Parts: sequence; C-alpha cells; structure tokens
Amino acid sequence: MHETNVTETADSASLRPEQRVPKRRTEGPSTEANG
Repeated sequence: MHETNVTETADSASLRPEQRVPKRRTEGPSTEANG
C-alpha cells in the first residue's frame, strides 16, 4: 500500500504539472518576459 501510494503520488505530481501547465503556457509568459 505504501509503495502504491508513493508511486501514484509521484506519477500524479509528475503528470499533473504537465497537464495543468502545458508547454504553451510556460513558453508564452517565459518568452514575453524574456523578450
């Protein structure tokens, strides 16, 4: 159970940020701020 929870948490955390903040959003503000 502990291993499953840890794996799910790690997978969710890794997949959540990517789905929540797509590359377009990250690149958009980043490019505007840099440019």
